[in-house]
Amino acid sequence: MKTKWLIWLTALLLTLSSCSDIIEPSLEKDKIVIVTPQDTVFGVYNLNFTWDILENATQYQVKVIELDSMGKLQYDVNVDTLVKDNSFRHTFAPGYFQVHVRGKNNSSYTDWVMKRIRIKPVGLSQQTLVLKSPNNKAIYNTANPLPLDFALEWDKIPEKKIKYKVQFDSSGDFSTIKNFPIGSPTDESSILLSITKDATYYWRVKALKTNDNGNYIDSTDWSERYYFTYDVTAPQKVDMVSPVNGSTTPLAKQGALKWSSTQKNVIYIVNIKYGTTADTPHETYNLEYPYDNSSATTTTKDVTWSVDVKDKAGNITKGDTWSFTTQ
Repeated sequence: MKTKWLIWLTALLLTLSSCSDIIEPSLEKDKIVIVTPQDTVFGVYNLNFTWDILENATQYQVKVIELDSMGKLQYDVNVDTLVKDNSFRHTFAPGYFQVHVRGKNNSSYTDWVMKRIRIKPVGLSQQTLVLKSPNNKAIYNTANPLPLDFALEWDKIPEKKIKYKVQFDSSGDFSTIKNFPIGSPTDESSILLSITKDATYYWRVKALKTNDNGNYIDSTDWSERYYFTYDVTAPQKVDMVSPVNGSTTPLAKQGALKWSSTQKNVIYIVNIKYGTTADTPHETYNLEYPYDNSSATTTTKDVTWSVDVKDKAGNITKGDTWSFTTQ
């Protein structure tokens, strides 16, 4: 009877412990504090809102509500989204808006906090064009390929008669410049491209305003320069050197694994297995790596090893697997 009671008590304590692990602290008494922007009237369309981090919030809900021309009555809900970080960037049209933010977790949420703003219509020269995708400094390789036809995308300027000029090249200073699309700038906030050559590509966009005759009368500065790396060429496999594969003569329990390669700017990943126990992969820039089978027993005398190659873009080429026997 005593044994059954102890088993029941142990199960109860484990259950209570498990429940305490999954109960989240309530957010009902917490409050969101918007940090930026501090002003309420703006002559720029693109704004970034930030707020203090709430320790127990897993995400934040953001609503952008457009008001009528007098700035009083709700006209439309422009945005209702969830974000994980304590920031939210949005491009507004001229007018009156309310930005609402609250913190959330799986079981509770804070009260809404609201900031009311007004966006004044001003010239394009005071606006900043924001690029969206591909992400700045993105790397596309064999594991993360870029689609054959992909889009350059940016935030649309909320005005009429706006066109966009795109510069895209692989020089970094746009000295080998290509303008897309060929001919006049585009009305859209994206263009489709296709590339096949491994390189780092740079791009930027400028917005242009036209009058009724189609003449350009105003423009933004060039946007921030974004770039991404496209590299889908896998590195070459190494040439294994020693110990010789399949050697039946027992070797010393300690020694060096050696291979040859003429490649530059690559990392070698050495995989070693002693018997049936795999060691943690080791990374090195050298052309050899020590092995240590000092604790070898009758069943762990065999050593199996291979060397993979990883280039700067993250492409990996698997190497051949060799084996030998130690004393």
